[in-house]
Amino acid sequence: MVCSCTLCIRSKEFQVALEKIPESDREFWTNLYNHLCNVEEDRDYYKVVVDGSWPSADEVISHHRANRKQ
Repeated sequence: MVCSCTLCIRSKEFQVALEKIPESDREFWTNLYNHLCNVEEDRDYYKVVVDGSWPSADEVISHHRANRKQ
């Protein structure tokens, strides 16, 4: 079974495009791509915390607010 989620599709497209980039530049683009994925994962996490669908959203927000006041 092949996954067709956005992340898997983009990863496959990235791998194809990466093959067209000179070997000497691939590390830069791979690092940039990995950073993008991490930022998007963080965004998705914070989105579900804010909308309350994360199981411990209230605790996460309370903890963050308590730390911000200190």
